[in-house]
Amino acid sequence: MAVEDVIKLVKEVATEVIPDNITFTDVKVESSNVVLYTPNLEMFSENNEVIRTLAQKVRKRIIIKADPSVRKPIISAKQKLLEVLPEEAEVVDVKFDEINGDVIIEAVNPGRAIGKHGAVLNQVRREIGWNPIVIRSAPMESKTL
Repeated sequence: MAVEDVIKLVKEVATEVIPDNITFTDVKVESSNVVLYTPNLEMFSENNEVIRTLAQKVRKRIIIKADPSVRKPIISAKQKLLEVLPEEAEVVDVKFDEINGDVIIEAVNPGRAIGKHGAVLNQVRREIGWNPIVIRSAPMESKTL
């Protein structure tokens, strides 16, 4: 199935499955994932069943991301991110990927940065509008890299 066909199918099924009070602005394909861009992440996070139903009907992995227009600017997003993340996570570095809308958080304790059942990540997603990805930092610095 071509990329254009996948996007067309997702848009058709999404208009059937997603309630009228939840809007999405764009549909894109990123590798094997289908990404829905929305201006209101809270509505999607409250209705997890909608995404599950959409993914089952389309038979693709669906990712919800904030529309670029509602994402916080990088400087204020980084400040808010460091406020939300617990001290125990020991954040080493934060990098923003503006093209994909991801924020890569490098932490010594990634479990603390994720939180129980992803609670901290969901809070980060709601507060700054960027999609957080947590990776473990190296236990010791490499001399060759």
